[in-house]
Amino acid sequence: MDYKIRKATHVGRDHIVNLTNCQDAIAVFEGNLQSQQVVAGIVCDGCSSGKHSETGANLGSAYIIREITRLGRLGVPTKLIPSLIYPNLLGFLRGVLSAYNFTNASDLAGFINNHLLFTVVGFIITEKDAVCFIAGDGTIVINNDVSLVDSNNQPKYPAYHLVDRKAVGAAGSLPEDFDTILLDRRLLKRLAIGSDAWHREVELLGQSWEFNHPSGLQRRINQWSKTEHRFSDDVSLITVELTPTPEMEDPDGSSNQ
Repeated sequence: MDYKIRKATHVGRDHIVNLTNCQDAIAVFEGNLQSQQVVAGIVCDGCSSGKHSETGANLGSAYIIREITRLGRLGVPTKLIPSLIYPNLLGFLRGVLSAYNFTNASDLAGFINNHLLFTVVGFIITEKDAVCFIAGDGTIVINNDVSLVDSNNQPKYPAYHLVDRKAVGAAGSLPEDFDTILLDRRLLKRLAIGSDAWHREVELLGQSWEFNHPSGLQRRINQWSKTEHRFSDDVSLITVELTPTPEMEDPDGSSNQ
Protein backbone atom coordinates (compact mmCIF):
# COMPACT_ATOMS: atom_id res chain seq x y z
CA MET A 1 0.00 0.00 0.00
CA ASP A 2 1.56 3.25 -1.16
CA TYR A 3 0.44 6.23 0.92
CA LYS A 4 1.57 9.49 2.47
CA ILE A 5 0.35 10.54 5.91
CA ARG A 6 0.78 13.97 7.48
CA LYS A 7 -0.41 15.27 10.84
CA ALA A 8 -0.56 18.57 12.70
CA THR A 9 -2.01 20.19 15.79
CA HIS A 10 -1.84 23.77 17.03
CA VAL A 11 -3.20 25.68 20.00
CA GLY A 12 -6.05 28.05 19.14
CA ARG A 13 -5.52 31.79 19.30
CA ASP A 14 -8.27 32.18 21.93
CA HIS A 15 -6.46 29.63 24.06
CA ILE A 16 -3.20 31.54 23.67
CA VAL A 17 -4.87 34.77 24.82
CA ASN A 18 -6.51 33.02 27.78
CA LEU A 19 -3.35 31.07 28.70
CA THR A 20 -5.15 27.76 28.13
CA ASN A 21 -3.42 24.56 27.04
CA CYS A 22 -4.09 23.00 23.66
CA GLN A 23 -6.93 20.56 24.35
CA ASP A 24 -6.60 18.54 21.13
CA ALA A 25 -4.64 15.29 20.86
CA ILE A 26 -3.74 13.13 17.87
CA ALA A 27 -2.34 9.63 17.45
CA VAL A 28 -1.22 7.66 14.39
CA PHE A 29 -0.31 4.04 13.69
CA GLU A 30 1.59 2.78 10.67
CA GLY A 31 2.58 -0.87 10.42
CA ASN A 32 1.64 -4.45 9.58
CA LEU A 33 -1.20 -6.31 11.28
CA GLN A 34 -2.05 -9.86 10.29
CA SER A 35 0.41 -9.56 7.36
CA GLN A 36 -1.49 -6.56 6.03
CA GLN A 37 -0.28 -2.98 5.90
CA VAL A 38 -2.42 -0.67 8.07
CA VAL A 39 -2.52 3.06 8.70
CA ALA A 40 -4.82 4.53 11.36
CA GLY A 41 -5.36 7.92 12.92
CA ILE A 42 -7.24 9.45 15.84
CA VAL A 43 -8.14 13.05 16.68
CA CYS A 44 -9.59 13.77 20.13
CA ASP A 45 -10.86 17.26 20.94
CA GLY A 46 -11.26 18.14 24.61
CA CYS A 47 -14.30 20.09 25.79
CA SER A 48 -13.45 23.80 25.78
CA SER A 49 -15.24 24.42 29.08
CA GLY A 50 -13.18 21.77 30.87
CA LYS A 51 -10.21 23.17 32.74
CA HIS A 52 -7.98 20.20 31.91
CA SER A 53 -9.80 18.35 29.14
CA GLU A 54 -6.53 17.81 27.28
CA THR A 55 -6.02 15.08 29.89
CA GLY A 56 -8.89 13.01 28.55
CA ALA A 57 -8.07 13.83 24.92
CA ASN A 58 -4.50 12.56 25.31
CA LEU A 59 -5.57 9.47 27.25
CA GLY A 60 -8.34 8.74 24.75
CA SER A 61 -6.26 9.09 21.59
CA ALA A 62 -3.45 6.93 22.99
CA TYR A 63 -5.89 4.26 24.19
CA ILE A 64 -7.91 4.07 20.97
CA ILE A 65 -4.88 3.78 18.68
CA ARG A 66 -3.55 0.96 20.87
CA GLU A 67 -6.93 -0.80 20.75
CA ILE A 68 -6.92 -0.56 16.96
CA THR A 69 -3.57 -2.32 16.83
CA ARG A 70 -4.56 -4.92 19.45
CA LEU A 71 -7.79 -5.83 17.69
CA GLY A 72 -6.06 -5.79 14.31
CA ARG A 73 -3.46 -8.29 15.55
CA LEU A 74 -6.33 -10.53 16.68
CA GLY A 75 -7.70 -10.52 13.14
CA VAL A 76 -10.89 -8.58 13.90
CA PRO A 77 -12.43 -7.33 10.61
CA THR A 78 -11.72 -3.64 10.06
CA LYS A 79 -15.39 -2.67 9.86
CA LEU A 80 -16.09 -4.18 13.31
CA ILE A 81 -13.22 -2.55 15.18
CA PRO A 82 -14.95 0.80 16.00
CA SER A 83 -17.96 -0.96 17.54
CA LEU A 84 -15.67 -2.94 19.83
CA ILE A 85 -13.57 0.06 20.78
CA TYR A 86 -16.47 2.24 21.98
CA PRO A 87 -17.44 0.08 25.01
CA ASN A 88 -13.77 -0.69 25.66
CA LEU A 89 -13.05 3.04 25.79
CA LEU A 90 -15.79 3.49 28.39
CA GLY A 91 -14.30 0.63 30.40
CA PHE A 92 -10.88 2.27 30.22
CA LEU A 93 -12.27 5.60 31.45
CA ARG A 94 -14.13 3.86 34.27
CA GLY A 95 -10.81 2.30 35.25
CA VAL A 96 -9.24 5.75 35.41
CA LEU A 97 -12.06 6.97 37.65
CA SER A 98 -11.76 3.92 39.91
CA ALA A 99 -8.24 4.99 40.87
CA TYR A 100 -9.58 8.20 42.44
CA ASN A 101 -11.49 8.80 45.65
CA PHE A 102 -14.49 11.11 45.17
CA THR A 103 -16.35 12.62 48.09
CA ASN A 104 -19.75 12.60 46.39
CA ALA A 105 -21.53 12.50 43.02
CA SER A 106 -20.92 16.19 42.47
CA ASP A 107 -17.19 15.73 42.97
CA LEU A 108 -17.21 12.90 40.41
CA ALA A 109 -19.20 14.94 37.91
CA GLY A 110 -16.84 17.88 38.31
CA PHE A 111 -13.81 15.71 37.65
CA ILE A 112 -15.37 14.26 34.50
CA ASN A 113 -16.40 17.73 33.32
CA ASN A 114 -12.91 19.11 33.76
CA HIS A 115 -10.80 16.15 32.64
CA LEU A 116 -12.58 13.49 30.58
CA LEU A 117 -14.94 15.13 28.08
CA PHE A 118 -13.59 14.78 24.54
CA THR A 119 -14.84 14.00 21.05
CA VAL A 120 -13.34 11.34 18.80
CA VAL A 121 -12.73 11.17 15.05
CA GLY A 122 -10.80 8.23 13.65
CA PHE A 123 -10.01 6.12 10.62
CA ILE A 124 -8.49 2.75 9.76
CA ILE A 125 -7.17 2.01 6.27
CA THR A 126 -5.85 -1.38 5.21
CA GLU A 127 -4.86 -2.78 1.83
CA LYS A 128 -8.45 -3.97 1.34
CA ASP A 129 -10.74 -1.99 3.67
CA ALA A 130 -11.29 1.47 5.09
CA VAL A 131 -13.55 2.88 7.78
CA CYS A 132 -14.12 6.24 9.50
CA PHE A 133 -15.79 6.69 12.88
CA ILE A 134 -16.82 9.63 15.03
CA ALA A 135 -18.30 10.46 18.44
CA GLY A 136 -19.33 14.08 18.83
CA ASP A 137 -18.35 16.73 16.30
CA GLY A 138 -15.40 17.09 13.95
CA THR A 139 -14.31 17.19 10.34
CA ILE A 140 -14.03 14.37 7.80
CA VAL A 141 -12.77 14.69 4.21
CA ILE A 142 -13.27 11.72 1.86
CA ASN A 143 -11.69 12.39 -1.53
CA ASN A 144 -13.26 15.76 -2.43
CA ASP A 145 -16.25 15.50 -0.07
CA VAL A 146 -16.03 17.55 3.12
CA SER A 147 -18.28 16.67 6.08
CA LEU A 148 -18.50 19.18 8.92
CA VAL A 149 -20.10 17.18 11.70
CA ASP A 150 -21.79 19.72 13.99
CA SER A 151 -23.49 19.11 17.34
CA ASN A 152 -24.54 22.73 17.97
CA ASN A 153 -21.89 22.95 20.70
CA GLN A 154 -23.56 20.07 22.55
CA PRO A 155 -21.59 16.98 21.50
CA LYS A 156 -22.49 13.73 23.19
CA TYR A 157 -19.11 12.96 24.67
CA PRO A 158 -18.43 9.27 25.37
CA ALA A 159 -17.64 10.11 29.01
CA TYR A 160 -21.25 11.22 29.55
CA HIS A 161 -21.93 7.49 30.02
CA LEU A 162 -19.93 7.58 33.25
CA VAL A 163 -22.14 9.87 35.29
CA ASP A 164 -25.70 11.07 35.77
CA ARG A 165 -26.19 13.19 32.66
CA LYS A 166 -28.08 15.87 34.58
CA ALA A 167 -24.99 16.42 36.70
CA VAL A 168 -22.95 17.33 33.62
CA GLY A 169 -25.68 19.24 31.81
CA ALA A 170 -26.28 16.61 29.11
CA ALA A 171 -29.79 16.01 27.78
CA GLY A 172 -31.32 13.26 25.69
CA SER A 173 -30.25 9.70 25.03
CA LEU A 174 -26.63 8.75 24.45
CA PRO A 175 -25.25 6.70 21.56
CA GLU A 176 -23.92 3.24 22.34
CA ASP A 177 -21.45 3.24 19.48
CA PHE A 178 -19.48 5.46 17.13
CA ASP A 179 -21.13 6.75 13.99
CA THR A 180 -19.33 4.71 11.35
CA ILE A 181 -18.69 5.27 7.64
CA LEU A 182 -17.60 2.24 5.61
CA LEU A 183 -15.52 3.29 2.61
CA ASP A 184 -14.87 1.62 -0.73
CA ARG A 185 -11.13 1.11 -0.51
CA ARG A 186 -10.80 0.94 -4.32
CA LEU A 187 -12.26 4.44 -4.71
CA LEU A 188 -10.40 6.08 -1.86
CA LYS A 189 -7.78 8.57 -3.04
CA ARG A 190 -7.38 10.68 0.06
CA LEU A 191 -8.81 11.02 3.53
CA ALA A 192 -8.54 13.55 6.33
CA ILE A 193 -9.92 13.85 9.84
CA GLY A 194 -9.81 16.91 12.03
CA SER A 195 -11.28 18.83 14.93
CA ASP A 196 -14.24 21.17 14.58
CA ALA A 197 -11.92 24.19 14.32
CA TRP A 198 -12.01 23.59 10.55
CA HIS A 199 -15.71 24.50 10.47
CA ARG A 200 -14.66 28.17 10.54
CA GLU A 201 -11.70 27.67 8.19
CA VAL A 202 -13.10 25.19 5.69
CA GLU A 203 -11.53 26.98 2.71
CA LEU A 204 -8.08 26.07 4.05
CA LEU A 205 -8.71 22.34 3.82
CA GLY A 206 -8.04 22.37 0.10
CA GLN A 207 -4.54 23.71 0.81
CA SER A 208 -3.72 20.98 3.33
CA TRP A 209 -2.49 18.28 0.92
CA GLU A 210 0.57 17.28 -1.11
CA PHE A 211 3.29 18.09 1.40
CA ASN A 212 6.47 16.17 0.66
CA HIS A 213 8.18 17.00 3.93
CA PRO A 214 6.83 15.07 6.94
CA SER A 215 6.44 18.37 8.85
CA GLY A 216 4.95 20.26 5.91
CA LEU A 217 1.37 20.26 7.17
CA GLN A 218 2.45 21.31 10.67
CA ARG A 219 4.52 24.15 9.26
CA ARG A 220 1.63 25.36 7.13
CA ILE A 221 -0.79 25.42 10.05
CA ASN A 222 1.82 27.19 12.19
CA GLN A 223 2.13 29.82 9.48
CA TRP A 224 -1.62 30.28 9.12
CA SER A 225 -1.92 30.87 12.85
CA LYS A 226 1.10 33.13 13.23
CA THR A 227 0.91 35.32 10.12
CA GLU A 228 -2.79 35.20 9.18
CA HIS A 229 -4.23 34.84 12.71
CA ARG A 230 -6.35 31.84 11.74
CA PHE A 231 -7.87 29.21 14.07
CA SER A 232 -9.43 30.75 17.16
CA ASP A 233 -9.93 27.23 18.52
CA ASP A 234 -7.37 24.44 18.87
CA VAL A 235 -6.91 22.77 15.49
CA SER A 236 -5.82 19.27 14.50
CA LEU A 237 -5.66 17.44 11.18
CA ILE A 238 -4.45 14.09 9.90
CA THR A 239 -4.29 13.56 6.13
CA VAL A 240 -3.69 10.40 4.10
CA GLU A 241 -3.03 10.40 0.36
CA LEU A 242 -3.17 7.00 -1.37
CA THR A 243 -1.60 5.83 -4.62
CA PRO A 244 -3.44 3.16 -6.70
CA THR A 245 -1.86 -0.29 -6.62
CA PRO A 246 -1.97 -2.91 -9.42
CA GLU A 247 -4.52 -4.97 -7.46
CA MET A 248 -6.93 -2.03 -7.60
CA GLU A 249 -6.86 -1.67 -11.37
CA ASP A 250 -9.42 -2.98 -13.82
CA PRO A 251 -8.35 -5.73 -16.26
CA ASP A 252 -7.85 -3.09 -18.98
CA GLY A 253 -5.27 -1.41 -16.76
CA SER A 254 -7.39 1.62 -15.79
CA SER A 255 -7.53 2.61 -12.13
CA ASN A 256 -10.72 2.23 -10.12
CA GLN A 257 -9.70 5.32 -8.23
